[in-house]
Amino acid sequence: GSDCCSWDGVECDNNTSQVIGLDLSCSWLLGTIHPNTTIFYYFPHLQSLNLAFNYFGMSPISSEFSRFTRLTHLNLSGSGFSGKVPIEVSFLSKLVSLDLSNNDGLRLEEAGFELLVQNLTKVRELNLANVNISSVVSNSLLNLTSLTLLDLSWCGLLGKFPDGIFHL
Repeated sequence: GSDCCSWDGVECDNNTSQVIGLDLSCSWLLGTIHPNTTIFYYFPHLQSLNLAFNYFGMSPISSEFSRFTRLTHLNLSGSGFSGKVPIEVSFLSKLVSLDLSNNDGLRLEEAGFELLVQNLTKVRELNLANVNISSVVSNSLLNLTSLTLLDLSWCGLLGKFPDGIFHL
């Protein structure tokens, strides 16, 4: 019965009153986010989503996150996701901040990593700490010309890091 725009963790557009931001970090959310979960359908204007530090039961990240085509900020850190990062995350081309860090058992396969760095050209903050990448570092990282923060610690990357990355 109350205006959701006044709720804690909800941000709305001042002109349209549409929900554009959800900060549900540390909210004691438990369980699996199923592909048919209403969050993917009720918030088409979402620009920022923070689900950090909940526990999603070692479930995979749903490919339905790609429905949030306006997302600029996505934080899923420390939330108990596992499995392969869906390739659809790389379709979120407006992202300026992506944090998938500290999810034990989360992995980003080589093709997915390549797509991520090719498509997320606006990303300024990319945190993949403790995400198993286990691939060879490629020069495609040099495409991320807007980077201000890059955390690839404990990712299992192999090979020589491209020298040019330090000139971005």
